Amino acid sequence: MQPFSSSPGTAAGWYPDPTRQFEYRWFNGERWTADVSTHGQRFVDPRWLSGAPLPPHVGQPEQRRGAAVASFVLGLSAVATAWLPFLFVLGAVAAIVGFVFGVIALRRVRQGAAEGRTFAIWGLVLSVGAAGLCVVGVLFTMTVLDEVDQLFNPGPYTTSIDRCTNDGGLAVADGTITNDDDTYHDYSIFIRFTDSGRTLDTDVVDVRRVPPHEVAQFHATVFVDSSATVTCTVADVQGAGV
Repeated sequence: MQPFSSSPGTAAGWYPDPTRQFEYRWFNGERWTADVSTHGQRFVDPRWLSGAPLPPHVGQPEQRRGAAVASFVLGLSAVATAWLPFLFVLGAVAAIVGFVFGVIALRRVRQGAAEGRTFAIWGLVLSVGAAGLCVVGVLFTMTVLDEVDQLFNPGPYTTSIDRCTNDGGLAVADGTITNDDDTYHDYSIFIRFTDSGRTLDTDVVDVRRVPPHEVAQFHATVFVDSSATVTCTVADVQGAGV
């Protein structure tokens, strides 16, 4: 049996019998014919040849390619999102559903019950390709999560303030930070300047690429009242984004 044609209009071919008396009936591109088929056996419908009135619902065969188009659209959407961080989950779901619709559409095309073979094939190809792109999406997601982790988790470290002075209204804090981890780290060090427990000001110093188990120096300054008795403390340490 011939499947639907991909050309515009209703193509000649075997379609589900609109009279529901047989499994398939031949449509010659303009009208239904008496050629019918059931379970692979072809017959001639004598009722059709006799000119007996037909059921009122009999018309041209429907151009059904919804599943094929859905497969193509879902496959295209999957390709567009599968490689993106976090959105790869949506891409994976779209790829699976698109693949299922593509298989259903091709099966219907082979049975002569639908058309859209090209859409269905492209839907399958795009869905399979999107499944591969999901691996890229997973890798991108892991990279983003690692960057976020580095930003908020500086790893093990040790800090010390070696000098804290107020030189005529310029408060200076010099200290060190030790990377106690086994990998390189970037740090954002928050230095708080206080006087008798009252916060005067805060400075943030970035220290980059500190090797494992190495010590790096930092230097922070703020303007304060020249008469203030300044105390310098490390208020917080965060991992600096790359």
